Amino acid sequence: MLALSLPSGQGQLLPPADRDIVIRKFIAKQNATTTFQAGLEQTLQLQGLRDPVVSTGRLYFRAPDSLVLRFTQPPDEFVIVTGDDIYLQRAKRPLQHHRFDPSGNRGQGGQVRFFLDLFQNGATNTLAHYDATITRTNDQLVVSLTPKHPQPHSREP
Repeated sequence: MLALSLPSGQGQLLPPADRDIVIRKFIAKQNATTTFQAGLEQTLQLQGLRDPVVSTGRLYFRAPDSLVLRFTQPPDEFVIVTGDDIYLQRAKRPLQHHRFDPSGNRGQGGQVRFFLDLFQNGATNTLAHYDATITRTNDQLVVSLTPKHPQPHSREP
């Protein structure tokens, strides 16, 4: 499961009709977005780990297919996506280059392309692979995405 925003406190689950309105508005906004930046908090619950892994940083997007994830936690890590080229820098490791293969399984490239999918094609790729739960907490909408068909041994968010 991936939560795109995790404010403190409990949220109230949106009814299906309200959820559908939010998704339609989100898709329309994403279709019109040419640049975007935001704080990022990613929580991954991985099989075999007792506690979730939390990463924080900033996300930068430029249409049509450029994305940067710069992490402050863990420090000195970033991901750059330009089209099908994916560059991954982990602390104290050499820069890695991957090519995304849309015909293969999601794999390493698919995990990173997930974020780019949020901005492309009205996020329809994301909604095809994930169920979205939306809750309202004060003035924030919290979107939690859960894979529709989780793959065994997958590190997919």
